[in-house]
Amino acid sequence: MEHFLAWALITLVSAFIGSYLGGYLKTKGTNLATHEDLDKLVKQMAATTAATKAIEAKIDSEMWNRQRHRELKRDAVLEVIQALGRANDSLQMLGATAARELDGGTPSKSWDAAMHPQMKSWQQARDAFDNKRFTAAFLCGDEFGNALRDLATNMGAAASVGVSQKPFSKSTIFFPIELEIRAVLEKGRRELGIQQPPNGKNHEVAGSTA
Repeated sequence: MEHFLAWALITLVSAFIGSYLGGYLKTKGTNLATHEDLDKLVKQMAATTAATKAIEAKIDSEMWNRQRHRELKRDAVLEVIQALGRANDSLQMLGATAARELDGGTPSKSWDAAMHPQMKSWQQARDAFDNKRFTAAFLCGDEFGNALRDLATNMGAAASVGVSQKPFSKSTIFFPIELEIRAVLEKGRRELGIQQPPNGKNHEVAGSTA
């Protein structure tokens, strides 16, 4: 009888311990699996965060590059337009001086003295315009760059006529240059995204003379 009771007690204790260990091991396994899931989740979040930061950095870099390009183009267009205005001033003054010194179709005695400073001023202004237009052509579209190139060529041709010591008509030599300048100004506005003036007309070209 005592042996039976001892065996029953041992069996009961063993069952209790087995049940406790089974539950413990099950809970331990569940916790371990949960920790592993959390570790995976943390790693995934870290990878996602790193990828997001990389994308943000790329976007910021691209936006900065686009903004920098817009700023460089804006500066180049404004500078070449200013240089064009000075070149046009010099060209118009050159033409006006030549017309005055061609007295009756024959160069006056003061031709050289009057024309020399005007020619020097024109050449300096033309060189400055050329330097600026190359930069503008590099940063802007072909349409604007080609228009600047053609204008520079035609202005040079007009200057050559002006100093040829032969009678010429300002209306046929210099007035077309003004029209071409206005077309270039409009192309410059489009490069910068500037709207046409409200009256639908370009402003008078700086430095033009009647």
